[in-house]
Amino acid sequence: MVGDDEGRLRFLGPNGSKIPPVTNLGPIAAAPTLMPDGRIAVIARTGFLSILRSNGVHDSTTDIVSASIASVAASCTHLFVSTTEELTTWDIAHMTPVATVTWTKGGTSAPVVGPAGHVYAVAGETMFVFPGPPPPTISLPGVPARTKCDVNGNGR
Repeated sequence: MVGDDEGRLRFLGPNGSKIPPVTNLGPIAAAPTLMPDGRIAVIARTGFLSILRSNGVHDSTTDIVSASIASVAASCTHLFVSTTEELTTWDIAHMTPVATVTWTKGGTSAPVVGPAGHVYAVAGETMFVFPGPPPPTISLPGVPARTKCDVNGNGR
């Protein structure tokens, strides 16, 4: 998937040639993000977050508070959107914002979800680290921790 300045998202590769480009997404400067459920999150420089299905069908577009040239980060249950003015956490299941941190000089570096679920994000010259989900309440010897999303969107 490749976005361009004219708001087109193109699906390239052996199977992508069968999917027509999606248009009118606003100027795209960041790589699209594949979500655990197969949908695609695309952020426009002008402050729009678009969600597409894997076949290129447009699901929704949401006006976000400010501009961004940073890719969206996705965990099993949330999206993390860095803009010039804030970092917003979105619930993937309902596509609603659930938390916001106000900052300045953000939106140029993509947030990252670490292996333990911590979220790392940069605004200006400051790196922010937000804790991941609480550890499981039951720990069984010899049972490895989940490292991928299961069919219910759980995991890290």
